Amino acid sequence: MSPNSIPPNWPRSLLYLTHNVWAPDIPAVQRTPYLHHTVSEAAEDDGIPVKKVKVHTGPCPDVEIRAITEKSHPAFGQNGLYAKKRISPFSFLLDYRGTIQCSSNVSLQSDYTLLFDGDLTIDAQNSGSEARFINDFHNISSRPNAAFDTYRDAITGEVRVGVWALNQWIGPGQEILVPYGGEYWSKEGKEWDDAWDEGEEDWVMENGEDNLD
Repeated sequence: MSPNSIPPNWPRSLLYLTHNVWAPDIPAVQRTPYLHHTVSEAAEDDGIPVKKVKVHTGPCPDVEIRAITEKSHPAFGQNGLYAKKRISPFSFLLDYRGTIQCSSNVSLQSDYTLLFDGDLTIDAQNSGSEARFINDFHNISSRPNAAFDTYRDAITGEVRVGVWALNQWIGPGQEILVPYGGEYWSKEGKEWDDAWDEGEEDWVMENGEDNLD
């Protein structure tokens, strides 16, 4: 992969992915519905929301990886993901990529896992996209400005996990922050608040679905 195909500040020890990788022990009969299922059939079968998005196969031009230098930040000395431009509410940002594997096989040592669907999990411990650097909002902000969501691509029919802005504008230089959820925080953190994505239908009616990507 050429240097231009890798995001600036990407760690040399990690593999940058332009698409998800499936663990070899997952049989084709289980994989195929997530890769080649037609949208009309899938809508009836699995309930995964179908969304039209503009996916970047290389680095996402709207965000950047930065080292966290503020000593008060919970992830001081690590990395975070930041907006490079003003991002509108409910916009699609990028996909969370990694290795898709059975949840029972995921390493307990990995801090980069997300539920994909059913008994499948995405693990970005050793490889992934810029989204693996997104931090949880707790002890950084009063609320998140983005969230993860599993969706089916309206064009290709492929199922992926994407990152969407919530119902606030994200300014240039602002850190992208999500809720990791109850599994990460146990009883200490809020898993979800409906107020965070309130108003999405009104926004779509006023601005059109094409303005969500």
